[in-house]
Amino acid sequence: MAVCFPKRLAGPVIRCTTANLAGIGFAGKKWNFWFITAPECVMSIAMVNLDYAGIVFVHFIDLTTGETADSAVTVPFGAGIRLGATVDEPCHFASRKLFVSFQSGASGTSVEATAIYPGDKPLSLDVVIDPPAESLNVVIPWSAERFQFTSKQTARPVHGTIAYNGKTYLLDRQNAFASLDFGRGVWPYHTRWNWTTCSFRHAEGVAGFNFGRGWTDGTGMTENGMMIDGVLYKLSEQIRFSYDPDDRMLPWTLASEESSAVCRTPYLYTTLCSNRAQKFGVGADHSASSNRSI
Repeated sequence: MAVCFPKRLAGPVIRCTTANLAGIGFAGKKWNFWFITAPECVMSIAMVNLDYAGIVFVHFIDLTTGETADSAVTVPFGAGIRLGATVDEPCHFASRKLFVSFQSGASGTSVEATAIYPGDKPLSLDVVIDPPAESLNVVIPWSAERFQFTSKQTARPVHGTIAYNGKTYLLDRQNAFASLDFGRGVWPYHTRWNWTTCSFRHAEGVAGFNFGRGWTDGTGMTENGMMIDGVLYKLSEQIRFSYDPDDRMLPWTLASEESSAVCRTPYLYTTLCSNRAQKFGVGADHSASSNRSI
């Protein structure tokens, strides 16, 4: 794996090849996860290869009605899931139940998906996500054999359409945004962590953040950063996630470990991840994520 930093770049200069990710006992992990928010709906779309299994899912919530829909396919050894070695390489999966495609170009990233939900309710997604202004890119070194490279990209405006069960949702760059979680690595067997991401428009422009805790502990690195009007501000400080593990829809608090500043979201949508299931919070009191585990 080669890492180069010739100048300040919008995206990472790193390539994660199959040889780099040759896991020890199926420890290699690869995923591309998109989280899309709009005033009427939110979606998460992901392609994941865990070496021993692959998961592709499309999760949808109508924020006006509260209706949720989830379509997922699990395949042995990641069969049929095509994931690139770099952030911009195309990703593809197709089955009878689910089709997902990520394709990057000069105008941004095209994300397409079709799915059939229970009750034969169809969903189709066809959007283009603007290129990132800047992005947060780190390699987390657990040991000489185990590592994770992640590229976190927030506050990317989106335009296009989502159609679900006869209703069409129009997304425009003024109020629809996407965040990308790109991950490639060789992981420890047991890992738990918290993670949250969001994007929103403020009075002067567009902002977003990415905060995580757990999987980076003890490495001297973090995945924490804030994107404000196209400029990434890296936060080396750890973020503390405080929440009730028995009721994760109660208010969460995110606080910096080394200062008195408390991080709260000013009215926005943010993803809540518990294993592969997503929950979504709206407003200042529901802006954090629960545990993920591999």
